[in-house]
Amino acid sequence: MDNKEENLDKEFPEEQLQFKKQIEKWKIIAGFAGAAAVILGAFLALTGVIYSTNRPISVAQTAEARNTQAVQTATAQQAMLEVYAGQVRQTAEAQLAVQEALATRALGTAQADLSASEGRLLQAQQTAEAAQVAAAQATITASAEPRLAAIENFPLEVFAYAGAADPKTGWGNAFLNVRQAGDGQLAYKLDYILSEQGDAWAGMAFKFSEPQNLAPYSFLEIALLYGSQTVRLDLIFKDVNGKESRLALGPGMTYPTEVTAEGSGLSQTVHVPLGYFKDVNLEFIREITLHADSSRGRGAFNVIVEWLELLEED
Repeated sequence: MDNKEENLDKEFPEEQLQFKKQIEKWKIIAGFAGAAAVILGAFLALTGVIYSTNRPISVAQTAEARNTQAVQTATAQQAMLEVYAGQVRQTAEAQLAVQEALATRALGTAQADLSASEGRLLQAQQTAEAAQVAAAQATITASAEPRLAAIENFPLEVFAYAGAADPKTGWGNAFLNVRQAGDGQLAYKLDYILSEQGDAWAGMAFKFSEPQNLAPYSFLEIALLYGSQTVRLDLIFKDVNGKESRLALGPGMTYPTEVTAEGSGLSQTVHVPLGYFKDVNLEFIREITLHADSSRGRGAFNVIVEWLELLEED
């Protein structure tokens, strides 16, 4: 409150000075009125006494009677003057009270206006600070996070396939099970079997409904959970011209220097720059497949694709 009154004194110095002068003026007037009443009463009393004393004693009144009348007259006059002085004081005090009330009201209004102004200023500052924080967070998010697209963001169909070069000597079977996690993330489990004889193959395909331009993307990331240490697969990009480009996958594999793999045991996340697939036209990709054949192993296997995403980095 003290700080606010100081602010009001600074904002309205002339008004405060005039108000204080007005109060002092009414106090002086009230004091003078009371003093004048007392002096005038004394003067009249004294005059009455002198007048009564100097009159000849030829009147049929005794000196005592004349003195009594003079004293009564002076007393009445003094009483009237005291009443008048009291009225003057009351009027001055009432006007002073009115002035004080008006000043108090003006002070309260000014304090309320100052409080409202301070509230609006604080709100504006908080809004500006919140906007700055939000802008900073947006800037950090935009610069720190790469843009990515899950494979499900593209129009496509996902299916399992299998076959053999000669059905009389070999065969392959494949089964695909799609699972959805609580957060909506899809996972794809491929179970496949390759015969002990003949040339056979099996796999799963992400086949786009129409050719996709993947050139704007920089990397492919695929998370795999292998069913055993013996699983061996090829990650294949195919374009509309029938050309293919491959990367061999499997637990314990040694990858090219530009390819990185993270994880332990049977869990593996592989990070591949799309520039690795040099033999295809990345602007017209028809499908991405995980492919196994009998040259990499025979028997029953399974693998889970936990996610497959394309990342675009600056």
